[in-house]
Parts: sequence; structure tokens; C-alpha cells
Amino acid sequence: MDVELAKRAAAEKALTYVQSGMVLGLGTGSTVEAGLENLARLIAEGLRITCVSSSARTTQRAQQLGITLAELDSVQIIDLSIDGADQVDPYYAMIKGRGGALLREKILASHARRRIFVVDRSKQVPVLGHIDLPVEVVSYGWSHTAARIAKCLGSEVRVRRDGDAIVATDNSNYLIDCPIGGLRDPEALDHALRSIPGVVGTGIFVDMIDILIVGDG
Repeated sequence: MDVELAKRAAAEKALTYVQSGMVLGLGTGSTVEAGLENLARLIAEGLRITCVSSSARTTQRAQQLGITLAELDSVQIIDLSIDGADQVDPYYAMIKGRGGALLREKILASHARRRIFVVDRSKQVPVLGHIDLPVEVVSYGWSHTAARIAKCLGSEVRVRRDGDAIVATDNSNYLIDCPIGGLRDPEALDHALRSIPGVVGTGIFVDMIDILIVGDG
């Protein structure tokens, strides 16, 4: 399978659901970016939509393509959101946010009337896990929060770094990467992690998918 072709095919299919007059939420990551050029072309050809971005990364790429963006607080509702995922299980639970925008992605999706997630076939798994689960935490006392997370999971965790520098999210928070095994009850783990003071969001997404588009290369 050609992963890049699969991403592009899935992203192009998602755009067939976009109609003039919509407020469109744009997720973050390579699969969403694979469709931005086509979105820019559709807008140039007369598609009238308002776009809202979930991250600085998506904003930068959209602006490079001439796509005008609005702030989430300036719109009443998101008619449709399009985003990717790192893993999707048979019950449509997901792990997302390894690109670092998990909290904003979750906020944006939660305000959408309809949510499309696009993946290539390699992202479909029988059970979530066996990858790092990102958890976003406030920077104040982050090491103590990380220790609580590690105790909850029963495993070592690490703060995400770029070289020696700690990576900050668009919200000026930090990301704790958590190696996990098979995740049989993602909702329970999400609840347990979010109950830890200092945790503002996890990469576990449940009950979010309205339409799943799987691309084949």
C-alpha cells in the first residue's frame, strides 16, 4: 500500500461532504494536509465556506494555500470537521494527537455537528495501544503530574522533547508520552487520566466518529 496515495484518496473523499455555506473544522496532521490543496482549489472555484483550524501547523499550511481562517470563538457551530487518527479500533475509539494538537482537536470536534475522520488502512487495529499515548499537561508542576500518570499506568512515561528542549503545545502545555499495551477499555483510562490534577486532555477519543473514511493506496 502506498500510504501517501491512501491519505490523499481518503482526504479527497472527505471533501465530497463539504458544501457551500458550511463552517468547516480542519484537524491536524498529514492526512488532513493531504486534502488542503484540493480544498484551496475548490474555494478558488467558488466554494464558499468558513474554515476553523485546530493548530498552528494547520493554520500555517492553510494560509500558504490562501485559505482564509476564522477563530473558533467567532462562529456559533462547526457544521463539519475533518481530521485524521493514529489508530482506530473496531468500536471507533481512537488514539490521536501524536502530532501534538490533541486538546484543540478534541475541542474542535466536540463542537461539530458532523465529524469525519480519515485514515489509511494501516491505522485500523483490532485493539488500541502498543504505541505511545500522548497526554497533555499544564507546565506548572509537570514532573509531579507525570509521576502521577506513571503510577496510574504502572509504567514509565516521558515528557516530549525536541533535542534538549521540552516541546510546548499551541496551548503552552507539555506532552507526556506514555507507552501502553493493549487498551481494552479506552474510556475508563481516559477518565482515570483526566482525574489527575494537571492533566488537561488525553489522546483517547471515544464517541467522536460519525463517518470513517479509509483510504487505500
